[in-house]
Amino acid sequence: MEISIEPHTLERAGERGASKDEIVETLSSGTDIPEKKGRKAKA
Repeated sequence: MEISIEPHTLERAGERGASKDEIVETLSSGTDIPEKKGRKAKA
């Protein structure tokens, strides 16, 4: 699966102390969690 992350997303993640590698790892193998309005989320 190819994961594309917008520059703005990386900027905001950096402000929160998260790296691109951490984002990719979470999206690839994180646990599904419930989200509002039928959206998908990972933790």
